[in-house]
Amino acid sequence: LFFMASTLVVVLLMSPLAAPLWQILPIAALVQFPWRLLAVTAFTLSVVSGSLIPAVTAVSYQPSAISGQPSATTGQPSAASAGPSSFIIHHLSILLLVLIIILGSFAYTTPQYTEIPAWAETPLAVINWDRASIVDRVGMVSATDEQPQTSPMEAQYLNGEPLTTAAIIAGQGTVEMLHHGGASDRVRVVAAEPVTLQFYTYDYPGWRVTLDDQAIDYRAEPPYGLVTVDLPAGEHIVQLRMGGTPARTAGTIITVAATIIIIGLFFWSNVR
Repeated sequence: LFFMASTLVVVLLMSPLAAPLWQILPIAALVQFPWRLLAVTAFTLSVVSGSLIPAVTAVSYQPSAISGQPSATTGQPSAASAGPSSFIIHHLSILLLVLIIILGSFAYTTPQYTEIPAWAETPLAVINWDRASIVDRVGMVSATDEQPQTSPMEAQYLNGEPLTTAAIIAGQGTVEMLHHGGASDRVRVVAAEPVTLQFYTYDYPGWRVTLDDQAIDYRAEPPYGLVTVDLPAGEHIVQLRMGGTPARTAGTIITVAATIIIIGLFFWSNVR
């Protein structure tokens, strides 16, 4: 009943009747298309459908279904008391349902072979994807006031240049890229005067900035909410690295504790 009710609720959310609810909840706009909730109904309906098979099988194997005897509860011949033919009909119904499902998905079993351009196997694939619909595909964070329409790194990708993920936005100086990774960037800054360095990275919980291996504060520079720091004159090594947060630390502790408890219970049950 729970999964059936869940299916009905999800179907209702995909209907025009739920339009006011989508307008009340701004975060729902991230779904983009209500029909994406069909993925949820695929799961809930599979559970509902699977739960019916044991019931049908139980009816098929009732003694009255095979011998034609009256039902024990009503004293009358049951709906399945037609003898072996009823047994066959029930199972054929299940097989027919399975066949319909298989045939309905058969077209997806044949892969569609298409020519793949060279750029589709490079980072340009991501750039071209984002540029096709910036409003829908360029993400933002809570510190972002305005959605970016482009990035200085876009030209670097398009021209096949080495990536530089930071730049000086105030003051005179140079930036040399030393390392670029998924969770860290390191640059060398040479400045003749105090400068402001900006990483082309959204402010997000966990980012840490170090100046010559010493932690420093940073700010989310409007309008895009990019990580920005003020640096003194001279030559410096600045590193941006993703670290932990209280929530991540708590999650790690809970995960480790739960794993230890599960392993302990497993061995304890075997010992007993």
